[in-house]
Parts: sequence; C-alpha cells; structure tokens
Amino acid sequence: LILMISFGIGAAGFCTARPYLQDNISINGTPTDPSEPGDQTERLPYPGWNERERQRALAVVIDNSPNARPQSGLELAEVVIEVPVEGGQTRFVAIISGEDQEHIGPIRSARSYIVDLAREYQAILVHAGGALDALASIKDQKINNLDEINGGSNVAAAFWRVTEKAKPHNLYSSSDSLRRSTLSSMTILRRRG
Repeated sequence: LILMISFGIGAAGFCTARPYLQDNISINGTPTDPSEPGDQTERLPYPGWNERERQRALAVVIDNSPNARPQSGLELAEVVIEVPVEGGQTRFVAIISGEDQEHIGPIRSARSYIVDLAREYQAILVHAGGALDALASIKDQKINNLDEINGGSNVAAAFWRVTEKAKPHNLYSSSDSLRRSTLSSMTILRRRG
C-alpha cells in the first residue's frame, strides 16, 4: 500500500511521523500499544505493519514531471510524500525500508525540506545533486546520503540511466545497489578516519 500525502502549503510542509522507528505508533494523537486488547489494525497504517521486517530506510527523491512517468519504486515504498519544487512541479520522496526493489526512479535532486524529511525518518537520502542550500544542509547536518552527481565513483556505480527516457528523467537505481554502495562508502570512510 502507498500512503500518499500531498502538500499544497508549499515547500515548508512535510510529514514528520516515523512509525517504522517505534513500537508504539501515534495516529491522530492516540498512542497505540500492541499489548492492548482489541483490533489494532484500525490504528496502524496497514495490517501487519509491526510484523514487517525492515532495514534502514532510504529516502529516495523521485521525479513527478510528466516526462518522468511512469515512475518505479513508489508501489512498494512504505511511505510516499509529494513535495512541491519550483515551476509548479512536484517530486516524491519514497521511504523504502522493507521489500527490495529492482527499479527505483527516476531519481532527481534534493531540496532543503527533502533533507529535513530524510532526517526525520533517519533515512539515507538518495538524490542526484540538489539546490545549494540542500547540499549545504546535507554537509552541515552530516546527513547520510548517496548523491549520484557529487558522491564519487563508488556512489555513482549504484545508479544507471535508461534509454527510454531523456535526461534528467532517466536516472534509476535498486535498493540492493544503494545499500551495497552505502556499506562500501562506510568502509572507505573508516579507512580514511
């Protein structure tokens, strides 16, 4: 299932719920406790939410312009958030922490409020460059991220371009490639430190 949240408020609006990080989930201000008797499925995002196996979340910036459609990776994401970007366009931020996905994209650039979303979900931000303030926020806040443009050859190897779509609407990856790149990047940083 996909949880779609659309923001018409502007770039400042974003979702701060992090249900996959906690056992007790608060829905509409009402805390849930799995040990309470009664039907918990009404208060959880979907049946089986607490039973799903999860990995560290990826927050993938996905294009939503007409030239980017159809997108890949939204259908299996735990949460999908639509955020505005300039020119009346929007992007999706797909929070992926469960099932592996073979194709995710098209991946696009980050904005500062997307960096805030990744931080809220304690996710690894996956993007291709970004606005200058977003790149500064990533650096200042030490956000774990995989940047296809500025991440170096090790990170760039986790991404590929498809020929069916024109640039910049053709950059893709897979959850497995992204996680391998993350592990490899962490090993390189440990060697340098």
